[in-house]
Amino acid sequence: MSALIQLHNIRKSYQIGDQVQQVLQGVNLNVEIGEIVSIMGQSGSGKSTLMNIIGLLDRPDSGHYHFLGNAVETLSADQLAEIRNQKVGFVFQSFFLLPRMTALQNVGLPLMYRGGLNEAEIEQRSLEILEKVGMVKWAKHRPTELSGGQQQRVAIARALVGKPAIVLADEPTGALDPKIGTEILDLFINLNEQEQTTLIIITHDPKVAARCWHRVKMVDGHIVEAVKHL
Repeated sequence: MSALIQLHNIRKSYQIGDQVQQVLQGVNLNVEIGEIVSIMGQSGSGKSTLMNIIGLLDRPDSGHYHFLGNAVETLSADQLAEIRNQKVGFVFQSFFLLPRMTALQNVGLPLMYRGGLNEAEIEQRSLEILEKVGMVKWAKHRPTELSGGQQQRVAIARALVGKPAIVLADEPTGALDPKIGTEILDLFINLNEQEQTTLIIITHDPKVAARCWHRVKMVDGHIVEAVKHL
């Protein structure tokens, strides 16, 4: 395998009133192509800030970040947006599906924004990925007609439809009951094997982290543990 993400001495702080809050304090992390990584930590540990930096939604104050060999700090906002659109998929705890659109339309949105495909091609690709997550029968249903687990499957399909290099999942099972959460985690692992998509799961749940073979633990803006089980 080769490196997808290389983080060296990443620091990030935020101004809150008169105070400066140090959120990331010298984070070093390498992620290889095809890995399943968990980043675990309590609220305030810095894991969500780290996810935003990895996903090119935010920039570090200092340090070096290479994404697929690109030095991120040298890229313009437009270049970052293009890489994010082409190479990164996101899955969130709250699903963020558009309520007036069907599952099929929600999944196809990233391809519409990307351009280059006609309506029929977008629909075909969206149906293919909905089938992979077991939701093709519900393609014409709107989010309000779906269970939480079904909505999360649609959100996963939306993240994967553009064939990204990496999917970042922020507490993807946090809003689901344990049984459905286990099914969603199983789905992630199976899709990783099928699609060879690198997966980073942000979680506070040790049971979720235990299913990932590269496990990172954060405390107060530091990585205090990083273990790989090959």
